[in-house]
Amino acid sequence: LSALTPATLPVAAATGVVVSPDGRHVYVASDTSPGTIKIFDVNTATGDLVANGSVTGGDSAWDLALSPDGSKLFVIGGRSRVGDNLFTFSVDVSSGALNFMSSASAGLDPWGIVVTGSKIPVTTPTTDSAALVLKFTG
Repeated sequence: LSALTPATLPVAAATGVVVSPDGRHVYVASDTSPGTIKIFDVNTATGDLVANGSVTGGDSAWDLALSPDGSKLFVIGGRSRVGDNLFTFSVDVSSGALNFMSSASAGLDPWGIVVTGSKIPVTTPTTDSAALVLKFTG
């Protein structure tokens, strides 16, 4: 491994980052109000990131994860003290564009997320359980 020259990205309050499986797109969660997911294209020759739009991910966006095939992006966030959400976006794997699909309850104060197969463990530090596991289909 060798260090890259750090890049400053125009993302306020960045809280999570994920790279597409093919390495062509980067998604950054922003804990702003409303929550934002910034999309960047990767110049595969230089490694430079080029802004490619953004979408809103609820009242805030805390963390995000891609499905193994890169076709879905899952974002956790919200500001509700009675429960927060898991937002699902379809991903155009060619362009990196995101389209909102659905939202589901993710418990109180979800903080970390990862996708393993068809399950999505979500850490919820303010509950007595270590994680809430959601299952997605398709």
